[in-house]
Amino acid sequence: MKFFVDADTGDSISGWVVLDNPSATPSFIVQIPGRAETRFDANVVRPDIRDVGMSATDRVGFNLNVEHVADLPELADVTILEAGRGLPIYRRFTSEDKIEKRFYLFDAAVIPQQHIYEAIEKRFALAYRSCERYGLETIISLLTNPTSESMFAAGKLGHRYDYFLTQKNFIRAALLREPHEDLAERLLLLSLAVKTRKESVIQQYFPQGEQLLDFVRDLSLDNPRQLRAAFGDLPERQRDALLSPVTRTLACDFGEPPREMHIATALDNLATLDLVGTREHFGLFKDLLSEIAGVDLLGDCEISAFGQVRELAETLKKISAVADLIHEDLALYALVTNAIEEGRQNVEQNQ
Repeated sequence: MKFFVDADTGDSISGWVVLDNPSATPSFIVQIPGRAETRFDANVVRPDIRDVGMSATDRVGFNLNVEHVADLPELADVTILEAGRGLPIYRRFTSEDKIEKRFYLFDAAVIPQQHIYEAIEKRFALAYRSCERYGLETIISLLTNPTSESMFAAGKLGHRYDYFLTQKNFIRAALLREPHEDLAERLLLLSLAVKTRKESVIQQYFPQGEQLLDFVRDLSLDNPRQLRAAFGDLPERQRDALLSPVTRTLACDFGEPPREMHIATALDNLATLDLVGTREHFGLFKDLLSEIAGVDLLGDCEISAFGQVRELAETLKKISAVADLIHEDLALYALVTNAIEEGRQNVEQNQ
């Protein structure tokens, strides 16, 4: 999907959207706090978009005006979404809390910390979670959207997007997690999806998840002996789906499995970011992010930990086959943790 917002004149907001299917006509949702949603189809003919080959139809433009929302000129908070995906493409957001900056958070967790995301999102006009779920053109359109300098994006974007993030002056941060805990959460999510017969939702959490449904279907996650046997006899396809997901994202090309040589590449790519932290050092991460952003984004937020995740993680730490699966992520995490500890000790010694 590609889109552009031409203007917000107060009494109208206009632009265009080209969907992944270039023959399709886009529809839109208008969200205003405290009101029911308003829906409308593309209502402006844009032959210029069709003539340059971006769309097979010229009905891709939109003009939201007082005919749709009578008091549009007076509203301080209006969001326009592409209806098919519910993807925000523009938001008029006038608030004293709004930050005119762009912030990207690399977060490899399959289940984000909801309260942390909400604390950040309320300070930005536009917010996008799990950006990796969208196609290449859609992600680029989101990141390079010139009509909003107040934007928060989060997810597991690969290094190929670094160019767009740096070109648009994003504050770029990464919050890493102990790899055994990350794997434990993935397994618990898969197990829950199987038990509740909601396997179809797995794809939205992590792309390789569907390949692992059979792996967890008859697996008792609280049985160490069964876990050890299962990980020791993983089929190649399922093994590949579990290999060091953070290193894979940060250093590997599409379809390439993570290897030892990718650890240094992943570390180098992390080193280009404005801030790299871990959940174990979340307090330090919060303080440094506040300094970089010039505002306290996270307030009194703390990491929420589920006992079941930690218990399973402790079991996984005792299985050598698991260590082989996530070897690169374990090495990367150790390097980052050591660097954070050394940096903190140096600061304390110089105080």
